[in-house]
Amino acid sequence: MPKIIRSYKEVGYCALALAIIKGYTPESALEYIEDGKIKFYRFNSSDDVINMIRLRVKEGLSYAKIGEIYDLKPDNVYSKIRRFKEKRGTEDMQKMRKAGFRFYEIGEFYGMSPQGIQQRLKRKGWNKARGEK
Repeated sequence: MPKIIRSYKEVGYCALALAIIKGYTPESALEYIEDGKIKFYRFNSSDDVINMIRLRVKEGLSYAKIGEIYDLKPDNVYSKIRRFKEKRGTEDMQKMRKAGFRFYEIGEFYGMSPQGIQQRLKRKGWNKARGEK
């Protein structure tokens, strides 16, 4: 692929366009610009599932679209989100809170009240002012 991009600003805009139009992750879009090919994102942590939940709940994307972004089948995306939900881990709730989810959004996801989420995080030493333990 010939190098025709001259500035970091142009690289950023091109990556943004690829992310919007093709649905690539920002990392994949930048790799495509640099190497001319996509290295699909490797799924590796609960942070990835939280991002999938954010895409599903806040952005309203379908399981199929999320699957395209992560190079997974829609059934796999659904299963990962379902298993994450079934764990009901307080640490995962804290990560969701740090990722920008509101208490009512976390409560809706887990089928709990926002007050129940707050109490659970408070019991585990969650510091609401700093977002840390």
